[in-house]
Parts: sequence; structure tokens; C-alpha cells
Amino acid sequence: MLVAWGLPEPDQMRGNQLTASALYYGDGLRREVWIMHPPGQLQWGVQVRDDALSLMAGRGFCAEFQGDDEWTVVDGQRRYVADRRIYPWPTGREPLDRRLVEDGRRYVPAMLWMLHDRAELGRLLLAGHGSGEGVWERDGLLASPQGAAEARIVQAVILARTTGDTALESAALAKLRTSASITSGQSDWTFAEWVGHFAAEDQQWCTVDITDLTGLQR
Repeated sequence: MLVAWGLPEPDQMRGNQLTASALYYGDGLRREVWIMHPPGQLQWGVQVRDDALSLMAGRGFCAEFQGDDEWTVVDGQRRYVADRRIYPWPTGREPLDRRLVEDGRRYVPAMLWMLHDRAELGRLLLAGHGSGEGVWERDGLLASPQGAAEARIVQAVILARTTGDTALESAALAKLRTSASITSGQSDWTFAEWVGHFAAEDQQWCTVDITDLTGLQR
């Protein structure tokens, strides 16, 4: 399948009874394409993580990807096509599904290498306004950061201070300042208080000083 998609030899393969993953390491990132094969079907997806920090945290520091073909417009509203990435599972010596090969060639390599380095992942973590979701669109690809916006502020600061990226740190703190007093409809906590909450959780494992963020918790 990787050959059919035009991918290079992976640095590592992982798998179990239902899922197989090809991993590529470089520029501080772990790029992963996974293939899941429930009975009679096949699905795939791509994630890119900060290799070191995601392992330390056990979560987060992650980007997920979609293609523009996974969305359609209905009554002027963009809607997700839920089954767009479901393909028939090849049996015997049957060739791979044509759509599976074409989609893989078109999207998978571009998704895997859309983000060039840790700094670009950090900027994606800050995508979106306030507590809303953020999406980057580029050349028919949609990249979105995983997790709540408040948690991603903390992750961006940790990444910036770990790598010495002062521009990323400034951008993260600027977003925190402009969004600090926002409250969600489900809680009376402010954006800043949620940042403090997530920072207190991350302080348990991170190796940089984030006490300026933990001090924001209620």
C-alpha cells in the first residue's frame, strides 16, 4: 500500500490486529499514517506530533489532517462526509480499490509533510480565535490541532520554551491576553482560568517553567 501511494520506506512500522501504522521521524516531528481494517473495510488517516513532547505528555502536541474531498456544501453550509475515507478491503489477489490508490497518492504524502518542523506545529496549535477550533487550509488540505484551545495555548508555550522559539512564545501569550476573559456557555471559568487548569496538569511532566500559566488557575 505504501508503495502504491508513492511513500518512501518508513522509519518504523507498528501494528495490531486492527491497525497498522507507518512512522517517519525528522525535524523533531513524528509523522504517522495509519490504516485501520475493520471486517470488510479499510480506512486511513494521518497525524503529525511533536515527537519528544507528545511522548512525555502522553497526549497532545498533535495535528490531524483532512482532504477537501471530505467536505461538501449543503444549503450554503460546509458539512463533513463521514464515510469518505471508507474503502472496500481487498481480498485474495484483487487489486487495490482504485479510489483508495488515487486518494492515497493525492493526499497522504502531502499531509505527512505539510508541517515542516516543530515551529510550524506550534503555530498550528494557536490556530483559531478564542476558544474556537482552528484550521489551516493549504493546497486542498485541512490541518487542525488536536485538543481544546486553552490546552493548546499551554502546549505552544511549553514547545516554545523547550526549543527557545521566542516568536512562538510571544504569539501564544498574545493570544492568551486577547482571549483571557472569554467564558464558554458550559462553564463560568474564563479562558485564562482554563489555561491555568491545563498548565497545572502539564506541570507534572514538563521540564520548563510554566508557573506564570499555573498561576492563572481558579
